[in-house]
Amino acid sequence: MEGESTQLLINIVRKLNGQIYLSGYGGSKYQEESLFEEAGITLKYYDFEPPTYPQLWGNFISRLSIIDLLFNCGSQSLKILMEKKDSNG
Repeated sequence: MEGESTQLLINIVRKLNGQIYLSGYGGSKYQEESLFEEAGITLKYYDFEPPTYPQLWGNFISRLSIIDLLFNCGSQSLKILMEKKDSNG
């Protein structure tokens, strides 16, 4: 794939026939938003906030692996993730 930085991302989206590029919030510091607009690609940022869930020992430790959520909450893990998504819109 040709291009660097923002242009490489645009080329990947085009190759996949995409119309939207979903970026982590930190991407706003280095991506050239005008290039996405010129290419007709919608650039959206997502600022992920991990959910709080019961852990077996001690105080809650945020930003661990999804495996931690699965081991601590089992079949309720999807519900916890979806509730967090719903509260963000």
